[in-house]
Amino acid sequence: MPRTFDIKTKKDITPSGTSNPCGVCRRQFAKYTCPTCNLQYCSLTCYRSEAHSQCTEVFYKTSLAEQIQGEPARSDEEKKRMLELLKRFEEEATNNSDEGEEIDDVASRLEGINLDEADYRTIWDILTEEEKQRFLQLVADPASDESQRLLDAGSLADTPWWISDVTSRTTRATRAIPEGLLKTTQFNPMLLYNVFHVSLSYAYTIRTFGISAFNSGIQVQDEVDLFRNLLLPLSPFLTDRKSTLIFTSVDGVMVDWTSRLPEPPTPEFVRVLLTDAQTLFRSHPVVDSTENPHSSCMRFISDILGLVEGSKKYAHITHKLTFYLALISNLPTRASRDLIEAIRAWETKNQDHLVVLEPPVHKKPLVEEL
Repeated sequence: MPRTFDIKTKKDITPSGTSNPCGVCRRQFAKYTCPTCNLQYCSLTCYRSEAHSQCTEVFYKTSLAEQIQGEPARSDEEKKRMLELLKRFEEEATNNSDEGEEIDDVASRLEGINLDEADYRTIWDILTEEEKQRFLQLVADPASDESQRLLDAGSLADTPWWISDVTSRTTRATRAIPEGLLKTTQFNPMLLYNVFHVSLSYAYTIRTFGISAFNSGIQVQDEVDLFRNLLLPLSPFLTDRKSTLIFTSVDGVMVDWTSRLPEPPTPEFVRVLLTDAQTLFRSHPVVDSTENPHSSCMRFISDILGLVEGSKKYAHITHKLTFYLALISNLPTRASRDLIEAIRAWETKNQDHLVVLEPPVHKKPLVEEL
């Protein structure tokens, strides 16, 4: 039975013995509850839907206004994204202006402003109150036709990065690894199955929320909490400080991982996730010494790190994920190929019954991990 959380209190509020469907799509079990209207929903996509706009518009207007008018965005990437959106919005407003006084008004506001060099606060101050409200509405509803025109469709971040970002899989998006950890971390082939387990949780969460990556675009804290609340329980050995769990096979991973899902996945979805995992573990040719052949795998671990690093509560998770980064950075290319072959072999063997719910996997001491 899925668990329902209040996204403000993070408390489990699912009544005993119930399995409530999502109040928006009616196709999935509800896992969260809107703190404003108590609507139960299954994913961020449904939370943002037009049917729930009476709550989400207020939520996003408030959050975005605070970010724009208050403290600067948390990273250069977020600043660039907001600036680009504002530039496109102002340019579109100029192009769509009617004749006469409105054109004169836009021209006077833009006089002396170089949109290519202006920062986002300058552009924001140029907008009228009506334009600011319209901009916030567009960002709050990225699926609308007008938003897609503004965002040029390709920047909606609704396709997983490992599919859409084929030409830029480099180590630029990975976290730095302490030099001492790089030198002392020895490759343990068994630990690769633990990373495979985490990759399934990662791909599942990315696809459930319909986003490109956790760090793609402007985030608010409630979204980060939603991502963590779905991902971390799927791979609990990350959160358990005393965990000694180590997986020894693809079958062991699949038995354990599928048993932790809110509901049994369809065979088609399992195939998609297994393909995702193979893509993430596939090595890439390198052209210079600064690149790593396993940059895609390192990138997904780094993306999860962005959800937990900097918090004392998640310090032990940060430590484990950083260890996994060091492990993957030293991973022999043959080892990743062996894992991909093992995934394919498991899929072929279980193609008629891909959803496997059996007893938990065997455990071994995980001395090397910590």
